[in-house]
Amino acid sequence: MADYINLPCRDEDGHCHVVVEAPRGSLVKLKYNPSKNVFVFHRALILILGLAYPYEHVNDLPGRVRRELEEFFVKTSEMTKKRVTVLGWDGPKTAEKLIDKAATEYVRGHTAS
Repeated sequence: MADYINLPCRDEDGHCHVVVEAPRGSLVKLKYNPSKNVFVFHRALILILGLAYPYEHVNDLPGRVRRELEEFFVKTSEMTKKRVTVLGWDGPKTAEKLIDKAATEYVRGHTAS
């Protein structure tokens, strides 16, 4: 099985690696357990809030769908200690920059000094 904790952010062609913990229509959220090297049940979605992961792609979504996605992520975060605030929508160039920044910060935070 892949080492998901140390999975490179991008492949050799520059494409982002993505691990989907709850695909579209899923009723549960999975979480990677690095000590067991498996994905395990994290929490139910449909039983708690009547929610299921709604979409796989966000390209050119109409306003109603964007609002639905925003509400979904805010509501599902209420089951955790995380707080989600939607700051807005932007394009792929901004997403690429944010992915690279997050990857750099992750590596910096996990490198021995």
